[in-house]
Amino acid sequence: MEVVVDATDACGERARILNLPSEASRFGFDGFADENLAAGDDSIISKGTSGSTWEVGVLHVENKNTFEAGESFEFRIASTECGLNDGDKIDVDLVHTTTNSVMVTQELRVRN
Repeated sequence: MEVVVDATDACGERARILNLPSEASRFGFDGFADENLAAGDDSIISKGTSGSTWEVGVLHVENKNTFEAGESFEFRIASTECGLNDGDKIDVDLVHTTTNSVMVTQELRVRN
């Protein structure tokens, strides 16, 4: 599975979170590993910092990695790479990589 984040409306950037569910140690505690980000250090997706945490949910193999109703996950967009303003649109797609099918698509609007 991969997550495609299209923030072209907000900052002209797109990002992909790859190789999911991840097996990286401390995934969600110290951020995403380079192998999980298509652009590595240049990604708009925050890699986090030591001690930062968020709920990766189904994005890690240690969790129940079945995406079904009620399941969730979090990622963060780095403000240094992509500034967000009230009303900006971000599209998020969940892609089944084996079949290259979009399983879920969601449009998000920034509210400050």
